[in-house]
Amino acid sequence: MENDTLRHLTVTGTGITSGGTFNKVKIRGEGTINGDLHCVQWKVFGTADANGFVKAKTIDIFGQANMKGNVEAESIKIFGEADIEGHVTLKDLNLRGAVHIKERLVG
Repeated sequence: MENDTLRHLTVTGTGITSGGTFNKVKIRGEGTINGDLHCVQWKVFGTADANGFVKAKTIDIFGQANMKGNVEAESIKIFGEADIEGHVTLKDLNLRGAVHIKERLVG
């Protein structure tokens, strides 16, 4: 992924969007992403649902996130709560809250 050519996705308030490939993804409020999400950075300030595979360089959750598929990231920071129904592959996890991983964690 080349960061210069990728677009940004921002959900402010309440919104539903399809997945895709992005540079920065920000959810401020309540957001649902239907489909696979590939991005450099995903930040959640509020509540987010991801209904698909999530691959990101960094994931920052300040609130709550529910992920229905597998998750791959270099770094995940959770300051709140996350429920992940798939496998998680990461290098660094910073947890200040709770995380529930239904499958396995590799890191």
